[in-house]
Amino acid sequence: MTRRIRPLTLSVLASLAMAGIAVDGTAVAQTTLPASAPKPAIMASGVAGNSGKLSAFDGAFLEQVAQNGHAEIDGAKAALEKGTDARVKSFAQKLIDDHTKANTELTALASSKGVELPKAPSIGQKAKAKILSLRDGEGYDKHFVESIGIKAHESSIKLFKRAVAEATDADVKAFATKTLPTLEAHLKQAHDLHASLDKKK
Repeated sequence: MTRRIRPLTLSVLASLAMAGIAVDGTAVAQTTLPASAPKPAIMASGVAGNSGKLSAFDGAFLEQVAQNGHAEIDGAKAALEKGTDARVKSFAQKLIDDHTKANTELTALASSKGVELPKAPSIGQKAKAKILSLRDGEGYDKHFVESIGIKAHESSIKLFKRAVAEATDADVKAFATKTLPTLEAHLKQAHDLHASLDKKK
């Protein structure tokens, strides 16, 4: 089945250029805290920031997790409407349920630490979602699983593993430790689903 992508508009191209994303949509992994940066140099990517109760790393981690969570929930909601495979829709609902629960816990944790979280995905994440929305049918199903299910979760797992190792606040470390297995389970499900979609060809 030939996949067809509608021509990108100038506004989408501009968004992609700002986010540093390839026009073919291959750069779909979510943003993470820089792996090589020393802890004092890590800056928060969110919109409001840290009141000072947390280290720069811990505050930035919470803000990045919030953006990632919004991006994955929004992407999964879109898949419920646009997906064509029942298994893809079931996986999307699982992501919505688990990430909504995690976001509720994250919001409570951030509030207790004086961190105001971003309320939406980043500009780059929105641009990636726009690329995905240009696909249809089986092509959409497969690329949803690749982008949101696999690449986004691989990126988030790296972020959470780093927080487990480097977070200095006990509550932040506990949140990362508790949530990591759920992300790893999502990644396994995504790989299994991707393999089964390939077999349909």
